Amino acid sequence: MAERYERHRQAWTTEEIQKLHLLVNKGMSLKAVAKALTRSEESTKSRAKQNKLKIQKMRGTRMFGRSFKFLTCQ
Repeated sequence: MAERYERHRQAWTTEEIQKLHLLVNKGMSLKAVAKALTRSEESTKSRAKQNKLKIQKMRGTRMFGRSFKFLTCQ
């Protein structure tokens, strides 16, 4: 089931853009930033790109855990 966003097709406010900068600079993931702003991930990604912000990609902790176990078991 697709999520519904209250802010669908509404212009970004100055406060939202400032919050976007703050959250991205804290290193939050796209999904977390979008949820905090109650915006879609696509909208958040697009606005970040317009503002020349680079959002951190989520790294698979499960994959890292397996790799880490493999490295420590040798």
